[in-house]
Amino acid sequence: QGGGGAEDRGSARDTRKDKVLKIMLVHKQTRAGQRTRFKAFVAIGDFNGQLA
Repeated sequence: QGGGGAEDRGSARDTRKDKVLKIMLVHKQTRAGQRTRFKAFVAIGDFNGQLA
């Protein structure tokens, strides 16, 4: 959980892939108007049973 040192970053030939599972718009009403943000669920893995 969290962190992750330099050894976790891998090399340029890393076999991990990512896939966007869901993108949601999140709106917040402020006094100046409406603020819009995005929330994204992304899965990262190596297609060999390992998820990052």
